[in-house]
Amino acid sequence: DPSNMNYLTGYDAWSFYYAQCVIVHINADEPICFVRNQDVGGAYIKTYLKNENIIDYEEKYQIIINMLFPLAQMQQLQLI
Repeated sequence: DPSNMNYLTGYDAWSFYYAQCVIVHINADEPICFVRNQDVGGAYIKTYLKNENIIDYEEKYQIIINMLFPLAQMQQLQLI
């Protein structure tokens, strides 16, 4: 929930429709925030977290789509 992420970290972005999360660990000083690679710059600016507590991930499914699209065109298939 974006409002919970904002409350815990200060992160406020319109990327809430992508996978992102915050982990609050009992032995950690700060939460750990996971965001998309393209959203990490905003997370560095918008949160109070240390940079090492902001973890970005790549959208690997885009690589799969890029590989399948030419194949689908060759086979005259439609990707939805």
